[in-house]
Amino acid sequence: MRIVTSAILLTILAGGCAQAPPHAWQNLPMDPARSIWTVVPDSRFRAVDWSNNRELLAKYAPRLADRSAVELSNSEADELLQTKVDQGHGSATTRPVDTLRPYLVRGISYGGFCLWCRVWTDSTGDSVWVHEGTSNGENALVSMSMQEEAAPVIVFLPHKPVNVYVTCLLAGDDIFHGPPKDPPSQAK
Repeated sequence: MRIVTSAILLTILAGGCAQAPPHAWQNLPMDPARSIWTVVPDSRFRAVDWSNNRELLAKYAPRLADRSAVELSNSEADELLQTKVDQGHGSATTRPVDTLRPYLVRGISYGGFCLWCRVWTDSTGDSVWVHEGTSNGENALVSMSMQEEAAPVIVFLPHKPVNVYVTCLLAGDDIFHGPPKDPPSQAK
């Protein structure tokens, strides 16, 4: 009995320590330090709580299968902006100004809940970087999956981005410090 129990426990622990392959959307700029990144104000983006809105995720995420950003109609943006969201996920509830258009851009999480989201644009406005901090309880429950999943973000921009870079932080000490001021590659 002890051997069986030990084997089951080792299997569970080993399975929880296995790193899942990165999500196909996860990517970094070739040379992030070459760009000057500016924080997008909270009033110009919104990370949707996809875990409580699976039907919306099934409706919108496939549109990002072969492109990193898609323009949303005003009614589509309104539908997504009315979902419940916590502080630190962007505060946009309507289009901030007429010159900005709503775009759904790629983002990822580790299958848990998004604790915070930060979005940056480069100096040209052609590139957007989405960085989400997530937790799935992995510190308390080692055997939980660390599978990354799609977690698109609504961003209001003057034009469609040419490049969308996506990174995600899974728990650890840094997760509780809140969204970083600078992109991960430029943290001081």
